[in-house]
Amino acid sequence: MGEELADVAIYLLGLSQLLGINLEQEIINKMKKNEKRQYMKKDGVLLKVNE
Repeated sequence: MGEELADVAIYLLGLSQLLGINLEQEIINKMKKNEKRQYMKKDGVLLKVNE
């Protein structure tokens, strides 16, 4: 499974380079956005309350 995930990562990095996307910065931005989300637990499942 690790080798397959490595293939996905290599493809994603190459694609982001071709498109001129700074993937590192996009990941940082997304993590900051996700930190602000609120969740509630219902029937053992986390549900997004808001963003």
